[in-house]
Amino acid sequence: MLDEQSLERWAAAMRELPLAPLAALAVFFVGGLVMLPVVLLIGAMGMIFGPWLGAVYALGGALSSALAAYGLGLVAGHYTLDRFSGGKAGRLSSELADHGVATIVVLRLLPVAPFTLINLVAGASRFRLGCFAVGTLLGMIPVVLAITVFAHRLGHIWREPDLEHFAVAGGALLALGLAVWLCRRLHTRARHPLA
Repeated sequence: MLDEQSLERWAAAMRELPLAPLAALAVFFVGGLVMLPVVLLIGAMGMIFGPWLGAVYALGGALSSALAAYGLGLVAGHYTLDRFSGGKAGRLSSELADHGVATIVVLRLLPVAPFTLINLVAGASRFRLGCFAVGTLLGMIPVVLAITVFAHRLGHIWREPDLEHFAVAGGALLALGLAVWLCRRLHTRARHPLA
């Protein structure tokens, strides 16, 4: 099943689906419900659809999955979610306390908690939906671009290893690492101005 030709045939069949964008959204929606790591889903979009179309599908899928889980969290409520998460929801909820777009951007860039848990807690905490959607979109753009470029090049490395593919894949990871480092630094300074 992990044979190179069979994977390429499967990816080609996915690309040729007339409803490929809807299939991509469905994958993110279901993946979010079962708490699949969003990074794997984004990488799959990059490998199957390429870095740019894959990024569009991944961004749309991540946003729709985030909004669906937000709705579930809103319906479930804070108490129920905190009970099922073993107290993790309460700690994450305190991170959302300032109710700003920047908070969601930081949570999307920094590996603080699983993607779906952030979405559920934001809904349960009654975080403003508009701020949540904008913060998710802004925070996911660099993550999605870096991962889809990396995954697309990884597919090329698998088929034809050469220096250009390694350089682009490494550059994508380095760019994401710098974005995370900068975000962490700004977040620390915002919380502790004298640090």
